Order: sequence, then C-alpha cells, then structure tokens
Amino acid sequence: MGSFADYLENSVLNLVFGNTAFVPSGTLHLALSTADPTDDGTGLTEPLAGSGYARAAVDNDKTTWTVSSAGTLNNDIDITWPEATGAGWGTITHLAIMSQPTGTQMLAHGALSVSKAIDDGDTARVSAGNLQISLT
Repeated sequence: MGSFADYLENSVLNLVFGNTAFVPSGTLHLALSTADPTDDGTGLTEPLAGSGYARAAVDNDKTTWTVSSAGTLNNDIDITWPEATGAGWGTITHLAIMSQPTGTQMLAHGALSVSKAIDDGDTARVSAGNLQISLT
C-alpha cells in the first residue's frame, strides 16, 4: 500500500496518546479506483454503481491477513470483486482500504503495480500474498 489515510493516522495517534479510543471494524472493504485517492480520500474514483461493482468485504482477522513481520503483512486469501456487468469499470490504477461498504472513511490506499482495464464480464481479484501493507 502506498500510504495510510489521514483518518487512520489521526486515529492511531489519538489512540496511542490517550486522546480517544479507536475500534477497528471487524470487516474491511476494499475499493478499486481509477485515480489516486490521496491521503484525504478526495481522489477516490470507484466504478459506477449499476455495473456490478461493490467494494470487496474481507474479515479483519488472522484468517485474512498474515501475521506482521518487520512492519509488513499481506493478504492470506484471494480477494475478489463481483463480475463487471453491463459496462466495464475503466482502468483500475489504485486500491483503497475502507472501513465501510459505502462512505468515505478510508484507512489506506496505494497504486497497483500494474493497472488493469476491467471490461464487461471481467472479475477483479487480488491473489493471496499480493496485497502488502507496511507500517515503516
């Protein structure tokens, strides 16, 4: 992943320094984007509703993610989005981890190592081990 979002950075700082509690969601939602979301989330450009697109829901637990080592962890399962229907989703260039299935609470974002055009009938997928999240 490229960067933690402003929301998560502030939540972690407030948690560590006793200002407020932070309770992570039990389910994370991965969003695809055709543009760089930026740290404040204003650039997030998800495929259009009505084309089969929905954020991929993944459990926030040890069956989904590897145990972190040296400040890094990976997805331990394949992450799959619904099939694109009726229209393509454009060229996906970025991924964002969101706290909700809709809305704007972005936790982290990053550029894909290879962008991918998602056409009608395609299914987007991140294979196990290919989503790396680092806190360094």
